[in-house]
Amino acid sequence: MIDLYNFTIKFLRHNGAIAEEKNGALEAVFPADLAKTLKTDEYSDIVFSPDEKNGELMSFDSDLFKKLPKVFNEKGKFSAIKVPSPHIHIDKLKKRITDKIIFQNAVFSAGENEEKAISYLLAFFKFTAFSDERREGVMSILLNEFNLSSARFGLEQLDDLTEIFERPLKNTKKMDNEKILNALCAAPKAIAREELEDFIQSANRRLNRDTKRIHEYYRTLIAETLQFIEKKSLGQKEKANSLNKIQAIETELRWKTDDLITKYNIDIRIDPISFIRIETVAPIFWLTIKRRKLTRLFPLTYNPLLKNFDNLPCESCFNPGNIHWVCDDKAHIICDKCFKTCPKCAKNYCGACHKNRCPKCGFIDNDY
Repeated sequence: MIDLYNFTIKFLRHNGAIAEEKNGALEAVFPADLAKTLKTDEYSDIVFSPDEKNGELMSFDSDLFKKLPKVFNEKGKFSAIKVPSPHIHIDKLKKRITDKIIFQNAVFSAGENEEKAISYLLAFFKFTAFSDERREGVMSILLNEFNLSSARFGLEQLDDLTEIFERPLKNTKKMDNEKILNALCAAPKAIAREELEDFIQSANRRLNRDTKRIHEYYRTLIAETLQFIEKKSLGQKEKANSLNKIQAIETELRWKTDDLITKYNIDIRIDPISFIRIETVAPIFWLTIKRRKLTRLFPLTYNPLLKNFDNLPCESCFNPGNIHWVCDDKAHIICDKCFKTCPKCAKNYCGACHKNRCPKCGFIDNDY
C-alpha cells in the first residue's frame, strides 16, 4: 500500500499543487482555492516528523490531514471498476468443492457450472467502540452482490486491483438493492466485534477485577456486622438496626455493581466511508442442497479477486465463516451462531426465519 509521504505527493499534484521532495519533507505551492480549503499558506513546507519544527506537520493525527476530506467532498465515496477475470481451469475447481463446503446437517451435490458477469461491493467502514476507554479502526468487507457472500478484504489487497476504470459490464447479475443493503448492514457488526475482541476481553477483565474488589469489600462489611450481632447481646431494636444496616450494604453493593456494568459496557458505532463496485466475470457452480424433504439450488462462486471460492453466506448475519447449517423451514444457509438453541425449550431454530424469537415456545432472546 502507498505510504503517507507518497500519498501526500500524489494528492497535492492531483489537486493542482506543486510538490517537490526535499530531505524527507515537501516544498509545496498550493493553488489559491486549495490553500483556502486546507487553511494553509499558498507556499508551505510539509514535514512528516513531529520533531521538525519548520513546516506544517502531516501525520494521521495532524490538523492538516484531518482537513483533507474537505477537498475530497463527495469524491471517492462511490466508484466502479472492471477487473478482468483470469483464465481458470473449471474441472480442477470443481474437484475442490467437496473440500470447501461442509454442512453440519445437510448434503449437497455440485451440478452445472457457468460463467456470469457479476459484481462485488468493496465497502470500507470506520468502527468506534466506546467504554471507559475508546478504540477505533477501519475495516473493509468484500460483498458478493450475486449471492451475498462476504469476506474480509485487507487494505494491502487493493494493490491487486486494476487502477483502470472501464465501461461497466453488460447484464451484470446481482441481488436487488434492498437485500444487498441488508447484508451490508449486518456483516460489519460481527466483523467489528472480532476486530475488537482484545478490547472487549480487556474491558471484561477490568469489570471482573473491579466487581470482585467491591464484592470483597462489601461482603467483609456484612460479615463484620453479622459477627457483631452474634457477639453482642443486642436488644430487639439494636438487632433490627443491624439487620437494616446489612440490607443497606447489600443495596449499595447492587448499585455499585450496576455502575460498573454501565462503566464497562461497550457501545460500537459503525460508519460507512466509501464503496467500490468491482465488476468481473466469475465461474458459478450450482449446488443442490438437500435437507430432509427440502431441496434448494444455490450458486457457489469462485472469486477471481481472492483467487478462491467465496464462503457461503450466513443468510441471517452475513458474517463469513466455515461452519454451516441448513434450516428446516426454507433451507436457509446459516452459521453456527445463527442456528439458535432456545434457552427455554432447547429447540434449534433458524435466525433468518425467526430472528430472536423461538417458534416453539415464543421465548425472545435479547442477546441475539
